Amino acid sequence: MNIARPVNGFHVKEHSCVRETLAANRQICPWLMRAYESVIQHLKLAGHVSGHASTTQKHCRLYIEADPETETNRLVVAYHVLGDTLTVLSIMILVKQTEN
Repeated sequence: MNIARPVNGFHVKEHSCVRETLAANRQICPWLMRAYESVIQHLKLAGHVSGHASTTQKHCRLYIEADPETETNRLVVAYHVLGDTLTVLSIMILVKQTEN
């Protein structure tokens, strides 16, 4: 399927479980909000060509964010693109640690 990105990027919607997960883990993972916002900005402009197709959910893509210093995968964002909207379905935090 060919998807053309809108000029200003995709409209981003989030399922409620995404904001709940972010709020619940904000204290444990100080890097989480910064990393998540960075991923969203990237997906807003390149979500139709970024990430990998999910092997378990049709039309779902997975984007894996890595720590820039250690290159350790630490956050997975599940999303799908339909028309001019990118919907964040869920997130999974792979590394729960505080920054030194």
